Amino acid sequence: MVATEGEVIDAIGLLSSGLKVSGHVSGAGIGIAYAMALSDVPSQILKQATKNLLTGKAEGMDRTFMPSAPDLLAYCEKLHRDCLALCISTERLLALPEMPAPREEDPAEAAANIERARSLLKPKRLDGEGA
Repeated sequence: MVATEGEVIDAIGLLSSGLKVSGHVSGAGIGIAYAMALSDVPSQILKQATKNLLTGKAEGMDRTFMPSAPDLLAYCEKLHRDCLALCISTERLLALPEMPAPREEDPAEAAANIERARSLLKPKRLDGEGA
């Protein structure tokens, strides 16, 4: 579900409270500008981006100043792509055929396999005669 204008304004309010705002930003149109830029961003992505920015976990983003609308949009798009890639990987893993359960090995067969392995590890004489 795409973030509503109210959710965008709430996110901008949180970001402007937690991060410094550039001095050349006018307060009147900031909410509208961000709402326009972020109009296609899913609600959960915007919430996660806001949380990442406020906690300093937004890789590649300034930890001090509030991002511009285009920068926040680019970060949200990257976050969305990463999320979709993870979903696709998970779906592919879930679609793999189930692995068969390992078969129980007979104790006698296990002992024979151990003896065969030991015989392969015994040093051999260079003259070709028995060890």
